[in-house]
Amino acid sequence: MKKQWIGFMIAGMLVAAVPTNVNAEDCYHNWSYSADYTKLDDTYHQAEYYCYYCNAKKTEKEKHTWLYEEILEDQYDANYHTVQYECMDCGAVKTEKQAHSWEDEDYDEYYTYYYENKKYHTYEQKCEECNATRELRARHKYFSFYDKIARYATFNKKGILVYSCIDCDGTKKVYKKWKSGTDYSRNYDIKHGTVFNRQTSITVKLKRPSKGAVLQATIGTKKYKKKIKNDKKQSNLILSRQNMERK
Repeated sequence: MKKQWIGFMIAGMLVAAVPTNVNAEDCYHNWSYSADYTKLDDTYHQAEYYCYYCNAKKTEKEKHTWLYEEILEDQYDANYHTVQYECMDCGAVKTEKQAHSWEDEDYDEYYTYYYENKKYHTYEQKCEECNATRELRARHKYFSFYDKIARYATFNKKGILVYSCIDCDGTKKVYKKWKSGTDYSRNYDIKHGTVFNRQTSITVKLKRPSKGAVLQATIGTKKYKKKIKNDKKQSNLILSRQNMERK
């Protein structure tokens, strides 16, 4: 058993003891892992290897091994920016076009919007990789409630409500018919004093007379109507069955 171990040790020493001054013609070459590289063209470089034992040299034509280097932020057009790669062996450089990575439109609250016309506003979107920008347009989005009352509705004229765009300075006008009880409609309600049993007419003072409107008076359970024919601020309403509203 002891003799076998000695034999293994001697054999191992013989394998490791390879001479370094071997003639190149007789050498079983052991080529280096690293090499000296020289660029040939945009696809290939030349690699020069040497033998560890005899210092012989050999050359091989190899393809570049490209590694991503950087995005050239100021080299871009409307659709693409420029990406630069470098060969990890010879240092050769190449550039390629890469499509822009535009900002996610879900983050539209970060945009600055500019009024363009009644339908659209514009905003600037940036590429996340380079300095490119593009201008986009979108329809106005209006608040569900109006911003101000430009004109109150009357019997004869529609009111004007102004709505503002959520994103830009745009506004739109919406025309509304007069409707009793709404804040954009003129209030024509009239409060009158005491009416006596034998009284045959009442005089009503109108704060905002409107020709064509109907004046209505409620006395007890009875309602009386009269169409206003002029713009006078005073009107006489006859309390008769003829003017009484029928149900």
